[in-house]
Amino acid sequence: MVLSKNEINAYQESGLIFPKRILSIDEASGYLAELESYESDTGGPVSGKWRYKSHLVFPWINRLMRDPRMLALAQSVLGEDLMVWTTHLYPKEAGDYEIWESLAPTLMPILKEELGEIFLPWTSAVTESMQKQEKEVCVMLKGKEFKHSLGGPQKYHVKSLAILRKKYESFKDNKTLTNILSEANCLKYLS
Repeated sequence: MVLSKNEINAYQESGLIFPKRILSIDEASGYLAELESYESDTGGPVSGKWRYKSHLVFPWINRLMRDPRMLALAQSVLGEDLMVWTTHLYPKEAGDYEIWESLAPTLMPILKEELGEIFLPWTSAVTESMQKQEKEVCVMLKGKEFKHSLGGPQKYHVKSLAILRKKYESFKDNKTLTNILSEANCLKYLS
């Protein structure tokens, strides 16, 4: 399965390609049955630590992420040399969306530790260095200095940050969101 030029452009612009049917209905139903079997055995949805690095916990997620069709799509935009760093499982149960207070214990650590302390500082530093046409970026992340040469792939960091800033701009009057992003140390990178 190969992405069209328009799909690749859409991914490069927004970081998403949606919708894209990859699995047959029977295959998707099989994966859903695996998830529902776990939920039935444990008395509820996947929660806590089992939502992270899910491919190490659930063999069916490991199979799904290694499916040649999935890999072909990822490789068409990211290149041949891929490594799965992590997986996160967030099944949406039927019904209303959860309120922030129920999500905060799970999501705030991710927002703070992954976005506020690593991704956004890194991406901001890369963006600034590339705008100055520097050959290297140097940034402190969690008290450690990281240096990296700049080249092709970092342009996606720059695009991602621009999209996030644009998205935040349309929601900046939302006080709840602004407070959440401020607490997570993300706001300074988005405004």
